[in-house]
Amino acid sequence: MRTIGEGNEGKDAPRGRTDRKGAQTMGAGVISDEPRRTERQGIPVWWKDVPGPFWGAMIFRVGQADEPLSMRGITHLVEHLSLFPLGHRDFEYNGFVDDVRCVLHAVGERDEVLDFLRLTAVSLGDLPLDRLELERRVLRNESSGPDDVYTRLRGHRFGAAGYGLPNYVELGLRWLGAEQVATGPARASRARTSCSG
Repeated sequence: MRTIGEGNEGKDAPRGRTDRKGAQTMGAGVISDEPRRTERQGIPVWWKDVPGPFWGAMIFRVGQADEPLSMRGITHLVEHLSLFPLGHRDFEYNGFVDDVRCVLHAVGERDEVLDFLRLTAVSLGDLPLDRLELERRVLRNESSGPDDVYTRLRGHRFGAAGYGLPNYVELGLRWLGAEQVATGPARASRARTSCSG
């Protein structure tokens, strides 16, 4: 392996140094090896062996900025419905929706986290729509509107669309039904699964 400082600073020389085992490092013991990738049933899976607890997430490229104002909250609703069937577990798991993604994640033993990802994928394919009204009510109570200057400023800059939507209440929680949840923007997104540990 060629390293910087050995007279081979050409364009194909890797940056950093090599450790005793020949792994490429970027100083301070940080290893610069790339994450590995595979695909499971059409879903890209990225992973990397790192120290610490095992972590896994299912990440969807859909968020608040992708929702029309009238359906604001649909992605949050799908996130709640998808996690409900998992019930209580002996490891930490949760989900969140931000501007551009919906993330369902867990930390625990490797088998627990992989089972979480499998069960979440199954749940997303068959959401418990009998809980729709209850989850809409829970989310309406949970919602408090914008709570920071940054969100308010984005609302003024972008208006009631795209990145301005977090400034507005989740209007969709007042009326969304099973048909909208089954066909809404949250269901049309592509997924990516990431794991570490």
